Amino acid sequence: MGWHWRVVLALALGVGACGDDGSTDVEDAIPDGGPIDLGPPVPGAQTFSTVIPDQELLAGEEVVNRCFSWEMNNETEIWVNRVRFETTRGMHHSNWFFIIGNLFEGEDGLWPCRERGFDTVAAAAAGGVLFAQSTQAAGETQAFPENTAMRIPPGARVVADLHLLNTYGEDVNVQSQIHVDTIPADAVETRLRPLAFDYLDLQIPPRSKSEFSMDCDFTEPNDGPLDFSLYYALPHYHALGSGMRLELVGGDRDGEIVWEAFGSIGEALGRTFDPPLDLSGANGIRVTCAYDNPTDQLVRYGVGDQEMCVMLAFTDSNRTWGGGVLERGGDEEVSNDGETSFHEAPCRMIPYASR
Repeated sequence: MGWHWRVVLALALGVGACGDDGSTDVEDAIPDGGPIDLGPPVPGAQTFSTVIPDQELLAGEEVVNRCFSWEMNNETEIWVNRVRFETTRGMHHSNWFFIIGNLFEGEDGLWPCRERGFDTVAAAAAGGVLFAQSTQAAGETQAFPENTAMRIPPGARVVADLHLLNTYGEDVNVQSQIHVDTIPADAVETRLRPLAFDYLDLQIPPRSKSEFSMDCDFTEPNDGPLDFSLYYALPHYHALGSGMRLELVGGDRDGEIVWEAFGSIGEALGRTFDPPLDLSGANGIRVTCAYDNPTDQLVRYGVGDQEMCVMLAFTDSNRTWGGGVLERGGDEEVSNDGETSFHEAPCRMIPYASR
């Protein structure tokens, strides 16, 4: 499921490397076919790691409503500079949160999300967003520039919303693990907080290309123009998605495209900006998702064969932000050039208090 803020975040086919016997090991599921570059060690840095229990998935099976929780046992605050996720085929995507308090209390490990009333909004409000996986990517690293990090308070518990999908024509054993890399507090020069956009009113027409845009004005909730920079961004769409574009709205840089992503699902689509993208002075951000729907069906927002238009980002704003097209019924086709239809819907941004 996506990052409905109903947040976050939240993204065909990611296949891990196979052994000689045809099996797939999570240790081999490294992005770009090689080891993750961890960079030089930082004195005082720590890594918190856990392994998700193996999950058997029948051919053609789809699993939603499955959560995973993990006690980090951090006695003091920690500052996260990088998250590394490794998985084998069958993990469609996963959204990870850190929780402070007793929300979703129960035995750690795998459990049905509905059994404990799991909800992404409640999870984000009870702590914050930790990480999101690109759609069916076998491995992904969410890395921030040097000396930047997000803060996790003491006693954190990590909760993940897992979406599994087996499109491979045979049973698979899904193996996954996550590593949270921290740096010491005295090494942190810039604190990062999440920003998420979600377009809930998708109505992708059949047998055509289309683009869906939301113009998100920050001036009122931010008490003025944008005053922050973008350090990391991750687009989320499914098989019909062909890309995402960010451009500035208002100010001297009105209409400036600051980032475009055109990767296919199965790829790790997260992007680290170093140096960061300065957005200051603009009134807002225009987020556009592009689709190519060759089917005879109107495709809406959802899981399975439906679509999403979601972005998770991290900024140096002093607020956590969530928003986008949060209501249904406002999508409107504003133009059509004969090949592509262009759609828009009202966007609303909501600032959240950060821990």
